[in-house]
Amino acid sequence: MAFVQCSGLKKTYTVGDEEVKALDNVSLTVEKGDFIA
Repeated sequence: MAFVQCSGLKKTYTVGDEEVKALDNVSLTVEKGDFIA
């Protein structure tokens, strides 16, 4: 079983008149005892 689970993450930045997708439908699963940085 996942300790932390995220799915469908999206992040968009606006630069001038343009939108920049930094994240598009990203998923992350962290199991108990995993080390992430």
